[in-house]
Amino acid sequence: MGDIQERISALLATGSRLLDREEACRMSLLALAAGEGVFLYGPPGTAKSMTARWAASLLSDSRFFSCLLNQYTQPDELFGPVSLKAIEEGRREVLTAGYMPEADVSFLDEIWKAGPAILNTLLSICNEKKFRNGADNVDVPLKLLVSASNEFPDPDSGLDALYDRFLVRLCVSPVSGRSNFIRLLDDVQEEPSCENPVTAEELEEWKNGSALIPIPEEISGYLYSLRLRLRERGIYVSDRRWKKTAGLLRTSAFLNGRKSVGFQDLLILECVLWSRPEERRVVKECAVECVDRECVERSFSFVQRVSEAIALFEGKRADSWEEFAAVSKKLDSVRGYLNMLKGEVESARSGGFDFWRNAFSGLSSEFELEMMNAAATRLREFLSEAEKRLLDAREKARPGASAPLERPKPQIDLSAPSQARRSENSEKAAKIPAEISDIADISEILNPSTLHGNQPRTSGNPSTSGENLSRTNENPSTFEGNQTRPNGNPSVLGENPSQTNGNPSTFEENQTKLNGNPSV
Repeated sequence: MGDIQERISALLATGSRLLDREEACRMSLLALAAGEGVFLYGPPGTAKSMTARWAASLLSDSRFFSCLLNQYTQPDELFGPVSLKAIEEGRREVLTAGYMPEADVSFLDEIWKAGPAILNTLLSICNEKKFRNGADNVDVPLKLLVSASNEFPDPDSGLDALYDRFLVRLCVSPVSGRSNFIRLLDDVQEEPSCENPVTAEELEEWKNGSALIPIPEEISGYLYSLRLRLRERGIYVSDRRWKKTAGLLRTSAFLNGRKSVGFQDLLILECVLWSRPEERRVVKECAVECVDRECVERSFSFVQRVSEAIALFEGKRADSWEEFAAVSKKLDSVRGYLNMLKGEVESARSGGFDFWRNAFSGLSSEFELEMMNAAATRLREFLSEAEKRLLDAREKARPGASAPLERPKPQIDLSAPSQARRSENSEKAAKIPAEISDIADISEILNPSTLHGNQPRTSGNPSTSGENLSRTNENPSTFEGNQTRPNGNPSVLGENPSQTNGNPSTFEENQTKLNGNPSV
């Protein structure tokens, strides 16, 4: 697939000298690969015929035919003269050599000015790829038909059937911008052409590969919603055009290296669903309104990866705090990935080929920008929900998250002498494991300083990383800062008190009992 994408990029690069015609070049190449027709609408002198000739140069050994039509154009100017020898023999035969029936790429300028005889024959060629020559229906090798005009067919002219055959419709305008205009004046080279054209075998492989690309249910659902919305706004798109549009989307997906049609391919809809220029705004509005989360999320593989990663931790609880620390580290990696994706999605609102991966979209038109913005909004919603799920999974993974762990309580013999009890209780306190379950703030566990226990500890006195808890004889010692306990004597510390030699001290508003002995 990567080779195809590089191939497409190289082919499009050959049309870079067609100033302000990037969209026409991209869509002409896509239409060529899909076997569809192109209609260029614009004033005279806007490089419409040059675009067609460039498209013809993309094909190896292609035969190109061009004709400017008017109301006096005769059919033999397009299809070839009648054979006099055949007439003498009582037959009617057209000599098609060098004319449209034998061309690979044809360009018909001012197409709507042609007479009915020409237009009816064109309809058969476009629809069936056949030309009736006398009594025989002959297959034509036509791979791309480009038409152009500075007007549209009259609604009452009966040309709607022919117009419907041109799936890709583009508006071309004179060169805009100072730099491009200066390049236009300075350009004295020959017309652009392709030095490494597509072979007939290569083109056939593209068509066969595109036919195997599936359209997922969420994309089909989007297209159906769009169809209903367009009908409500008074825009009719024939079933033929919808079917051809599906084929164009498949070709876009295949040439962009995707295994199925995705949201990225919908960016070309701007060029296929309108019939008059004033309808383009309505098409854009309807297309943006129909963008939903399902259509967007299933088009990006990272959505599934994130969901699967979070699902691995949901509903599970660590058996120990060591295990929870390891789980938290993995969850932090997922969260870092989410933050990276948020930045990419935000940047993708204004384009970015690496994100959208559509060589046939300029990622710059008003339609494309609004579609990308709508998709980025849906992706941001997903990432926000994923982050909430991640935090919820972390909280539920804590040991004792659903039922707090019970701390073992040492049995104290109150009948023993005071000093002996104090010594015995100190020995038992040293054997009590640190109680991390009392830590309320989960962020404290993730803090490297608390995970590694950066609190000073004196001999014989266990201390707890987290909120700096230590326990002796069921009496918690509260550390406000980096407090220590000297000589293994339990104490109650409130506002930076100290206690030495086993003698209890009196603190303002902070009294306790140790081993049944009141401290005054």
